[in-house]
Amino acid sequence: MKKKTALISLFLFLFFANFSLWGVNFLIIDNCNLLSSKQANTLKNKARDISTKYKCGIYIAVVPDINQLNSEDTFNNIEEYAEYYFSEYCKGMGASGDGVLLVMSMKERDYDILAHGDFGNRAFTDYGKSAISSSFLTYFSDDNWFSGFDSYLNKVEKYLERAEQGNPVDADAKLKNNNYIVVIIMFLCFALVAAVIIIDSRRVNKKSGPETPLAAKQMKNIRPQNLNQNNTNPGNMGGTHINSSGFSHHSGKF
Repeated sequence: MKKKTALISLFLFLFFANFSLWGVNFLIIDNCNLLSSKQANTLKNKARDISTKYKCGIYIAVVPDINQLNSEDTFNNIEEYAEYYFSEYCKGMGASGDGVLLVMSMKERDYDILAHGDFGNRAFTDYGKSAISSSFLTYFSDDNWFSGFDSYLNKVEKYLERAEQGNPVDADAKLKNNNYIVVIIMFLCFALVAAVIIIDSRRVNKKSGPETPLAAKQMKNIRPQNLNQNNTNPGNMGGTHINSSGFSHHSGKF
């Protein structure tokens, strides 16, 4: 019995050890030598820690050309290649394959941020992926690759934390905050107009004697009807657009 238990324990140890090793090796792939060995290992360990903490695979892949590594397939764009790469090498974590991948092609100077899985797509909304890109594009324009990747990982970790708390970064929250500001500004404008009318009516009353105050007449025609109206539907701007393969994307140039 003890022998059987020991064999099972050894099997489980080897399985998870190999899984961890495989996971670390494929978290950061730099086929263009943008990073030193020390920099690559630092990023791998950071990506591994974030992936383990939130159970969502964090991947970065840099390739010379999207059609150079696989001669059998031809990819029309960076998004097609990103889906192939994720499915072939990354896999994601958990039952739904949660993960986020930043893939870059140096020949075309294209990048794509791909999300997959229930938690992955919830954590990285369309707005969120677009906002994440701003964390590395400035660094990449100066060929500061390590700082760009490090900044990307920091941003990804914050977004995963927000999603785990049930409050993913999305356009909805930002739009609602902007709406409150618009309402306040409109209210202040309405109050200012009302104050001007009242002051003007008092001047008229002093000259013409007691009559129905001009302010009362004019105020009847003023209604804050549009004060709380909003013609924009936040739901149309937020969320994540997921394709039939379960992926969502944000792509661009760097």
